[in-house]
Amino acid sequence: MGLLLAALVYSAIEAPPFIFYLLISLIILIGVAEFFFMFPQKMKSGFFFLAIFFSLFFPAYFYFDFLWTNLSFEALILVTFAVIAHRTVINKDSTQLKLIRFMNTTAVVFFIGLFFSYQLNIRLYGGGGRTAKDLLIFFYVINIIGDTSAYFIGSKFGKMKLSPTVSPSKTVEGSAAAVIGNLVAALGLYLFYKFFLGREVFSLLGAMAAAIVIGIPAQIGDLFESLLKRSAGVKDASNLLAGHGGVLDRIDSLAISSPVFYLLIDYLRRI
Repeated sequence: MGLLLAALVYSAIEAPPFIFYLLISLIILIGVAEFFFMFPQKMKSGFFFLAIFFSLFFPAYFYFDFLWTNLSFEALILVTFAVIAHRTVINKDSTQLKLIRFMNTTAVVFFIGLFFSYQLNIRLYGGGGRTAKDLLIFFYVINIIGDTSAYFIGSKFGKMKLSPTVSPSKTVEGSAAAVIGNLVAALGLYLFYKFFLGREVFSLLGAMAAAIVIGIPAQIGDLFESLLKRSAGVKDASNLLAGHGGVLDRIDSLAISSPVFYLLIDYLRRI
């Protein structure tokens, strides 16, 4: 299953950007649906469709940017927040339930819809050519190596709990192993691209910086999704991916790291 998903993502990266846009939109759609299915007793269908609309609007905004020339990004954020807030206050639920629905809907729209969509910005970077593809490959490999390092080292040698109330299985040792794995993977990719492919995605210093800005936010995203699952009383977001939980379980580490990585790319381009 893992290899099949990797092949699918790689094929989408190498395909025209519109294909990658469709894949990102599909993943966001499934992720939002899984989120609401975890909280069926607390969410109404109106909030579900509202979250779907705004979550899918973000990748559309990034891809079809020529359609929104009069709509600034700040205005989009403000409208999203205002519409969700308005939908919350007009329903007849208790004050506590209103707050829960507002926080849940806002969390899913921004965590999944907005943050995850930044991978599309990376794919479109610099006109969407070879550099943009290499940046995405770099991003995914760093994430995969970090996750894998955390799992194997944490499960075998982990003693100190990282956040026992949120995710008892995660350890400080696993977290440290993830960061080391990120750095080693970044170094390996730097050497591979420079000496085998004859091009650079980053300088050596840039690759090390990228490893950090990808790896640490990835762990935060993983913990945040664990918090959501613990709040819902479930082990996995769904059983859609046999043996791998749900889509949300696979993209949690990518969500927060996506915009941070994009900001690093943009910063390095400016200096």
